[in-house]
This record gives sequence, structure tokens and C-alpha cells, in this order.
Amino acid sequence: AAILARIERRATQILLPNGADRYDFDRDLLSAIERLTNDVALAWDGNVEQRAAHLDPEMYAAEVRQAEYARLGFNDRLNEILDKLAKEIGQRESGKRDDGNREDRGPIFLLPVDDLDLNPMRTLDLLRLLRMAHSPRLLTLALGNLALVDTVLAAKYFGEFTEPFRHATGTSVWPVSQEEIAQAARQTTAHALRKLLPP
Repeated sequence: AAILARIERRATQILLPNGADRYDFDRDLLSAIERLTNDVALAWDGNVEQRAAHLDPEMYAAEVRQAEYARLGFNDRLNEILDKLAKEIGQRESGKRDDGNREDRGPIFLLPVDDLDLNPMRTLDLLRLLRMAHSPRLLTLALGNLALVDTVLAAKYFGEFTEPFRHATGTSVWPVSQEEIAQAARQTTAHALRKLLPP
């Protein structure tokens, strides 16, 4: 939602300079960005799971369904919005409208992510989000120490893999050694980074 809010703000600055009146197309486009931003906040930033114990089953089911509908078709909607936005910005900056006889590809959008390793515990969430929200119009430039990210993710997976054994009762013998768990955590980290940060 924060990423889309920045796109919406920049689009408004470009399409409506100095508080200019909105064209119908601009109003529709900016409204579409606003609706998508709201849906993203509902789908990914909501607190339905935390409130599950305090909701009756029907209300909980309705909220879960609403959040899932908000997720469906997200990339298609994002691509459509960015295509329209790029075309409109390209036409404004070139000073002419597209007459249909030429191909106007318009600009692409650059999303810089600095200090990817500054908050390593959130890095995995961020990489998953960037992989989920992809578009040919959106180029992500992520900067950070990959070795540090690798180390922190391996430690995170190790903690998750050992969690069931630490809380097991009635036995003090683990079915696998901690070295085997650490190796599995390193392998999982390598697979995750290859998937989330393709070469």
C-alpha cells in the first residue's frame, strides 16, 4: 500500500500540476490507483487473523473472503494501471496526444529499495512482496549486503525448523541433529533467494 501511495502521489503531481482541473481520464485513472491501494491495504495489511477469536464465524468468513477477493487479479490491475499511467505521462511529456499511428511505449517506473539488509528480519517479507507485485512497467532496484541477508534468513529458517523440537514434551532426544537442521535451513535459504532474487 505504501508503494502504491507513492505512485499515486507522483501521478497526481504529473497529471494535475498546480491544482489543474482533472480530465475525465485522469480522474478515472487516479481513482483506479486509489481503489487498488485500498484493496492492497485490505488484503495484505489487514488484521483479520488477529481478530479471528473475537468475530463470529460468519463475519470472519465474510472478512476473509473480502480480503481474498482484493488479492485476486492484483497483478492484472497493477499492469493495467501502470500501462495507462505510462501512456498518459508519455503523451503529456511529449506534448502531443497519441494519434494511433505511432507506438508510444511511455516510461517505466523505477522503485529503489535502499538498505535491503538494514532490517534483515523484514527482508524476506519484502522480497516476497516484490515477487508477488511484478509488472513489466515496474523495475525494482534493490541495494544491500546479500551475504548478510543470506545469513539472517538461514538463522530465521533454523529457528523455525527447531521450534517444534524446543517445545516437545516427554523426550529430550531430537530425531535429527542440529547440524542437519542447520544444513536444511541453509538449503532452504538458497532456494528462497534463487526464487525471490532470480539471477
